[in-house]
Amino acid sequence: MTNMPLEGIRVADFTTGLAGPFGTQLLTWLGAQVIRIESMEHTSLLRQTAEARFINTNLGKLSVTLNLRHPEGREIAQRIVAISDVVAESFRPGVMAKLRLDYEAVRESKPDIIMLSLSGLDSLTAS
Repeated sequence: MTNMPLEGIRVADFTTGLAGPFGTQLLTWLGAQVIRIESMEHTSLLRQTAEARFINTNLGKLSVTLNLRHPEGREIAQRIVAISDVVAESFRPGVMAKLRLDYEAVRESKPDIIMLSLSGLDSLTAS
């Protein structure tokens, strides 16, 4: 097997909806190790409404479901971020800061972290 362009890159994936999970799926196709971190309280809209799309946008990813409202769940998420090269998220503005996982907080322990943030509507939520 040939070397992939993103081999050796780890991504902590907090995305939901369609655009974020599809974007991180593209990173897996390029060789990145993607760890999908899903909230127990707010499961993916795709999981709820379009199971086949959920499966297709998460193939090849490692996955963990955490209670991000609980200190232990947040600590596990923070440990995953600390060993990652990239954090991808698609929460409402302010959610990552509340979890102490926003760019400023993560940079304190990982100065070279890359943060990908997107929010807004996708094809499943737009009317």
